Amino acid sequence: MKKIIFYILFGLVFIVSPALAADQTNTENLQLNRSNSHHTTGAITISDTGTYTNLGTINIHMRIEAIVTGNPLLTLYGIKHGGSVGNKRFLNQGSATITGRARYDSLYGIYLGDAGNNEVINSSGAHIDISTRQEGIYLGNGNNLVDNQGSLTIYTSVAEGIEMGSGNDIFRNSGDHYVSITSAGHSIYLGNGDNLFENTGNSLNITTTGSGSYGILSGTGDDNLTNSGVLNINAEAQGIVLGEGNDILTNSGIITIDAEDEDGIDFGDGNNILTNTVTGDINITSGDNGITFGSGDDNLTNSGIITIDAEDEYGIYFGDGNNIFNNTAGDINITSGSAGDGIAFGSGADSLISA
Repeated sequence: MKKIIFYILFGLVFIVSPALAADQTNTENLQLNRSNSHHTTGAITISDTGTYTNLGTINIHMRIEAIVTGNPLLTLYGIKHGGSVGNKRFLNQGSATITGRARYDSLYGIYLGDAGNNEVINSSGAHIDISTRQEGIYLGNGNNLVDNQGSLTIYTSVAEGIEMGSGNDIFRNSGDHYVSITSAGHSIYLGNGDNLFENTGNSLNITTTGSGSYGILSGTGDDNLTNSGVLNINAEAQGIVLGEGNDILTNSGIITIDAEDEDGIDFGDGNNILTNTVTGDINITSGDNGITFGSGDDNLTNSGIITIDAEDEYGIYFGDGNNIFNNTAGDINITSGSAGDGIAFGSGADSLISA
């Protein structure tokens, strides 16, 4: 059995994590508590070139009751890397619960930065439940992966639900289990790079609670978002934002977006493609445009159903460029606000093809 060392200094409880070799496996029921501490190591520390596999049960609770006079704000981590560059992986095949309570201090769930090709994999039948102030899952710069095949629940009170730094990042969700991400910041944030978002799961639910927060945000690069499952987004600002680059969004499942203040789907400048197949259903309610394409040669092909209620602006807006809207095999229903049209094109040689 791994040893957890406790000691008390000036009334504060400190926990020293067990030293980990490159690869470690947990088969036990771990109950780890962290209180007021200046230590920046995690309750569980993953080696900088290692894999931590959980086959058992992990319960981590972080709690900061008050700030000690004269001390800076504290930072606590549930699961953290060892401190230098390397490829880290957390592989969960059991149950992992991480909770944190603090008024001002920084509490992270799973933190595998600051560089390297880092992975969080939640296997089929496994469960991850995170409730913290800062990021639920944070992976630094590198080609990162979050692959969920089980049950995943994340709640953050001040920051992003899942954040990956610059690199070619992948978020993949599959399986029949319930997935819920509720965050004050962006729920899923993929940094600059050629990122991939893939949802084949039956229930991926995203909610943002903070002003200016997006459901899914991907930075500059050639992004690819594919949905063949069920994706529900309720965002304070924009639902899906794909930054500058040649981005592709393909839907053959169900996407429902309620973007309270801004656009439902926003493509940055570039040659972007949105394809809604014959089985696809996109339903958008937005404060501004339903779907926005930036400058570039964009293409929207609809063979399924698209329903848009744009409260203030355009239903679909194409920026400057040679744009194509092909709706020969689908149904589209748009309600636009008084300030915008149903479909609008910027400057360029545009084509609207409809049966």
